[in-house]
Amino acid sequence: MRQHLHTAFIPPIIALAASALLFSAAPLPVHATGAPFEFRQVKPDLQIEIPTLRFSDVRVRTIDGEPTDVSIPWIGEYIAAIYRWAVPVGAILATVVIMAAGVIWLTSGGAGTLSTAKEWITNAVIGLLLLVGSYVILNIVNPDLVRLQALQVQIVRPVFIEAQESDDSFDHGATCPGGESFRPVPRTAPNLGLIEGKDLLLPEVGSKLIEAAREAERRNYGLYVCSAARTLQKQQALWDEAIRNYGSDEAASRYVARPRCGSPHLTGRTVDIVLMSKDLRTPITGNGCTKSNVSGANARQTTEEQRILEEIMYTVGWRRYCGEWWHFEYGTPRAQRAGANKCA
Repeated sequence: MRQHLHTAFIPPIIALAASALLFSAAPLPVHATGAPFEFRQVKPDLQIEIPTLRFSDVRVRTIDGEPTDVSIPWIGEYIAAIYRWAVPVGAILATVVIMAAGVIWLTSGGAGTLSTAKEWITNAVIGLLLLVGSYVILNIVNPDLVRLQALQVQIVRPVFIEAQESDDSFDHGATCPGGESFRPVPRTAPNLGLIEGKDLLLPEVGSKLIEAAREAERRNYGLYVCSAARTLQKQQALWDEAIRNYGSDEAASRYVARPRCGSPHLTGRTVDIVLMSKDLRTPITGNGCTKSNVSGANARQTTEEQRILEEIMYTVGWRRYCGEWWHFEYGTPRAQRAGANKCA
């Protein structure tokens, strides 16, 4: 009976103690912080609290100012906390076994009982040696065995590519259907900045732009239209410039729509617009309509000011193109697909 008791106690103690030291001694990695990347972390809510366990914040690592991956240390911290508490438990159990074996030795009445006590003590000592030496041994064999690395999740940036139709025979010198209906947006909103020649929209769309200006005025802001409806010739010129800048049709299509009548700016339902002070003197979103601000390099920024612009336009029915913070559409197929979403 005592022999069976001995067999049941000692191996679990040895295994628990050895694993405890392994996981409790490993350090957690630290990653760079301060990345301009927005996320909302939800830390684990444990049903059984572990004393001294405090989950760290998720860290974002950046390269040249761009977020590359997210470091999540919670799994490693959880395992390390469990085994930090298992170390003293294992040591206490081993000590109890030695004490029990000592009592058996002192009260033994025969050789069999004495042999059992000796085996208990021997195995308990071996367990304690493993408890002390397992970390060193495993670290020599392979240091990665004793390090609890945080989980690295790579950030995948969306690439917004507008669906294009094959239309190689299209005459880019033609006039798109409906273009004759474009009209200058009425100058009825003092906080709406318009550039002559870049203020053409369908009349009903122009009315929705004036509504957006009134919503901006209510919030003490102004709006400035950088571009509205375009001719095929203008879109072709922008396309040719994009090919020169980016080197190929595929790369250019990420920043400029192909010159065809289906392009958003050729429908009279699209504007490129920026947020201004109410008196139109001070740009709020970057530096106004300058090329360095309204360009592909800054297309996917998500500043607080840009979110204010998006909210103003969304309130009166406009939808933003997700690939460009300044590009808004009203009544286009893409805007209709957006539904309740603020961008499409």
